Amino acid sequence: MSPTRVLDTRNGTGTGGKVAPLGASGWLDLNLSTDVPAGTTAVVLNLTGVNPSTATYITAQSADSGTPGSFPVSNLNLVPHEVRPNLVTVQVGSSRTVLISNFAGTVDLVADLAGYYASGTGAGFTSIQPTRVLDTRSGTGVGGTIAPVGPHGSIVLDLSGAVPASATAVTLNLTGVDPTVGTFVVAWPDGQPRPTGSNLNLVPGEILPNLVTVALGVDRKIDLYNLNGTVDLVADLAGYYASGQGNPFYALTPTRVLDTRDAAGHSVNPIGPAGVRLVDMSGWLPASAVAAVFNLTGTNTTARTYVTAWPAGGSKPNASNLNLVAGQTAANLSTVALGAGDTLDVGNFQGDVDIVIDLAGYFAPPLAPCASNCAIAWGTNAAGVLGNGSTGGIDMTPTQVPGVSGLASVSAGGPSYALGSDGTVYGWGGDNGGDGLGVGNTPNGLSPTPVPIAGLPKIVQLTSDSVDAYAVDVNQQAWAWGRNNIGQLGVGNSAPVSHPVRISLPGPVSTVAAGSTNYALLTNGTVYAWGDNSFGQLGNGTITPGCNGTNSPSCYVNSPQQVPGLTGVAALYAGGTVFAVKTDGTVWAWGSNIEGELGIGTMGDRGCYSAPSAANCVATRPVQVPALAGVTTITGNGAMFAMKSDGSVLGWGDNTSGLLSLAPPSDNCGTTPPAQGCYFLTPVTISGLSNTADISAGSGYLVAAKTDGTVWDWGQTPEVFPGATGSGPWRYLPTEIAGLSSVTKVSAGNGYILALATNP
Repeated sequence: MSPTRVLDTRNGTGTGGKVAPLGASGWLDLNLSTDVPAGTTAVVLNLTGVNPSTATYITAQSADSGTPGSFPVSNLNLVPHEVRPNLVTVQVGSSRTVLISNFAGTVDLVADLAGYYASGTGAGFTSIQPTRVLDTRSGTGVGGTIAPVGPHGSIVLDLSGAVPASATAVTLNLTGVDPTVGTFVVAWPDGQPRPTGSNLNLVPGEILPNLVTVALGVDRKIDLYNLNGTVDLVADLAGYYASGQGNPFYALTPTRVLDTRDAAGHSVNPIGPAGVRLVDMSGWLPASAVAAVFNLTGTNTTARTYVTAWPAGGSKPNASNLNLVAGQTAANLSTVALGAGDTLDVGNFQGDVDIVIDLAGYFAPPLAPCASNCAIAWGTNAAGVLGNGSTGGIDMTPTQVPGVSGLASVSAGGPSYALGSDGTVYGWGGDNGGDGLGVGNTPNGLSPTPVPIAGLPKIVQLTSDSVDAYAVDVNQQAWAWGRNNIGQLGVGNSAPVSHPVRISLPGPVSTVAAGSTNYALLTNGTVYAWGDNSFGQLGNGTITPGCNGTNSPSCYVNSPQQVPGLTGVAALYAGGTVFAVKTDGTVWAWGSNIEGELGIGTMGDRGCYSAPSAANCVATRPVQVPALAGVTTITGNGAMFAMKSDGSVLGWGDNTSGLLSLAPPSDNCGTTPPAQGCYFLTPVTISGLSNTADISAGSGYLVAAKTDGTVWDWGQTPEVFPGATGSGPWRYLPTEIAGLSSVTKVSAGNGYILALATNP
């Protein structure tokens, strides 16, 4: 886009007419829904801080991503009374709103919209080795003329020799050098009127860079204008956009990937004179990434210097990303091509400098679309669980997970998983720092796109919980990986497991069921359990009071032990309450009964959390649920559900959110004993739901697939309700999700859903 001013707190632009600087710990919501189209995933803004009253920093983040300043990152670092810009690439959700927060003091903010990224066709980005295309000190880019740009002066930068004819825009690092007076510099497409915005704001004698993304004008030229005095200009080209070629951009939740200081901000591992630091981003980026977009900050600077970033393994270019003077803290957005293994080299010219890198996103080739038997995802995209290459935000439109086809099942949890019909397990999203993904223990790592889980034989059954995963192979052996903080992997210890390992069991395994306590069903119909026992989930007649929410080794077992007296089991459901379906069709349960989850006509009360051994709180041995027969699937979380072979669904337990009776009760559900309608102590039929093929319960909601391939959901989690209407947080009735017609399986996660569809 031609630069457009969308925020100015000095005159009320973008603030609803409110004219006032942003105060300490203050924030504003910059709504860009009238400036960029629906489907926009990120915006590019030139954000300028004007006349701060004290040293501060500014953070820009998606309004859907959390509370103001909830990410330990910064986009703009300011000292009192200065005017400083920085280009910002920030993710936006469906509201197309950017949340901008100020740390300390007061500051006016100005933002000029440079462009946006959106799903669908458009101009992709091609990154290049940083290349100097303009230097008025040497005549580069200006026909050999060696002269600064004068007052009200303009120069034309011809990039036709640097980018192809198909290029529509460029990204370059623009630096102002030694201005004689206070001034500003503007970049815009040649042949168009000069915009009101600015790209550089300069004071006499300084050297200041800013990344600029600017559309190309006539014959691939851009214009540069200087307001006052004289200033030398330097530009280093980082890449270009072109229609029908290049790579799409994937926005990430702002993430700090490097900080050479300690927690107090003291210098502990700075880059010294002529020093080079290798930065490995493979823990945050997929292997397919070709360039990274990050905010590069220099601080604790001991001498006037410049900092350069380039692809690791390559030669240091004649370019710079950040110019600093002694004692200065300053930031500059950088777009840099990556070396092998998602690595960068960062070099310092002289003195010592601490470096902070906050990752905003990356460019990578688009993944191949799924052909058939595809994973479909929607909801909250925390840690990249939707598999679309990005992290953060909310996508309420069911969208295909690219890069994987021919799937047999899906499993939503912390990370997301899918099982291929060939026995390959794929994972994406979640914290990979030993917390579940199973592709190695890289600090704070995750994969926002599907990756195969190595080290597994052919898998036939797959399940997962929020921080761990389990699989059964074709030889009927069980495997596990993940956090293991309460021994839930069953491998004899409580150490994290970053690659799949075998669980030692006394016989061939049919299935594994995952929860805080986990279970293996052997082919002989016996059941083995391991993990948490704070509510009697081991089923052996014991309970460990006082352990709820603790990781004390006395509260769990880390090796499988048999659930005594339980035989002839055909299927299992694991959770705080456990259910076993026997071959004779009967259903048996044990574990928590605080909300009537056992379905046997009794329940505990709120005191059970502190005294789980009290009457009716738990069943420490399996008990039969008389009202259940012909059951094929059981799921739930407080509110429990059972799908029967005839496609009907029964529910029992917690009804305070209306999940069972399809409207919350009007009684006071905090009383003891509970008020009428708050809990159902025996199963009741869920009206309006029939011909069900699969069900799965999330936190406060239920999703169901019907035999005709449609998907229905309801509850109190609006992130998973595409097209939800009404003022309340609940969807009271099972409602069809538009656009899905071939779904065979569903899996509910924490604020998101995975579905398996035969046709994409």
